[in-house]
Amino acid sequence: DRIISVYGESLNEQVRNYIKDYITIVKRELMGTDKLTELSKKIYQNHKELFDFIYEHRPDLIDEIGEILKSKIISKGFLIGSSSKKRVRFTTDNISKLTYHNKNERWWKNGESFLFEFILNEDMNKLIFKIVISPSDKDYDVNKLKDILLEIDGFTQPRGKKWLVPFTKNFNYDFSSISDKTSKEISDDMMKILEKTTLIVDKVEKKFLEKEDELLRLKNV
Repeated sequence: DRIISVYGESLNEQVRNYIKDYITIVKRELMGTDKLTELSKKIYQNHKELFDFIYEHRPDLIDEIGEILKSKIISKGFLIGSSSKKRVRFTTDNISKLTYHNKNERWWKNGESFLFEFILNEDMNKLIFKIVISPSDKDYDVNKLKDILLEIDGFTQPRGKKWLVPFTKNFNYDFSSISDKTSKEISDDMMKILEKTTLIVDKVEKKFLEKEDELLRLKNV
């Protein structure tokens, strides 16, 4: 401030503007004493209840995407499985009939041993599609189910020992652009991604039906 007041007229215009901008940033970001900050404080103090209400009831964009994705999954005739805020899981009617449900310990809410899964990864700007075999009761042979799935072209040996994931595919999705999109635009985005995974879902369902007798024996052990 002193440099500007004493030497301001003799400074190069670009230098003078640079210093003024720097002063504004220091006051606003570090000291919180610039005019806009003070005005913001006054507005908040005068309307605190309103601003607090708006903040507490702001829309949760991840929840919105999750619900839209679920609706698209249902529209394809699939069944929603155990899900959470950032993980939408589903299966098909045929696969569900051949899937074991855990009786003793449940790693998923509904006890499924197998589901398709979308992870909404906002930090990485990705939707991650996975095929997952969950840990299961000791009487159910998850490794046999894994071996059946590994017969499908493009599936690979899972790295993990507990959660078995023989297939993963990532889809780029700019979560930062969601607030600028309508529900229909988000819905269209989700459908495009879902369409790209349908071929994989069909392959898995076909393999389940091909191994129906074997899977029923595993399920009814």
